[in-house]
Amino acid sequence: MQLPYHDKHTNVAVNYFWHSSVPNNRRNKNYTLFGNCTFRVKVGGRTGTANLGFSFRYSLFDGISRLIGQGSGATAEKPSYATDLKIAYDS
Repeated sequence: MQLPYHDKHTNVAVNYFWHSSVPNNRRNKNYTLFGNCTFRVKVGGRTGTANLGFSFRYSLFDGISRLIGQGSGATAEKPSYATDLKIAYDS
C-alpha cells in the first residue's frame, strides 16, 4: 500500500530519530513501509549527496483470526527490514 506522503526537513541533527505514523492498518494484512532520505555528506574530504532508502515489512496479527500468508512475509530473499545507501560525489 502506498500513501501519498512527502515531508522535507532542513538542517536535521545527525541523531534525529526518524519516525512515521501509518493510520488505518488492518489486522492480518501484510504491509511494507518504505521511504528515503536525501542529504549532503562529506566523506574522506569529498563532498556529495547521499540517498538512504529503507523498507520495513510488518503485519498486525490479532491473535484470534487465521493468518493469511506467513506473518510479515519476510524470507531470506525479502527480510523484514532493509536499507540501501548510495552516495553521488561532486565532481
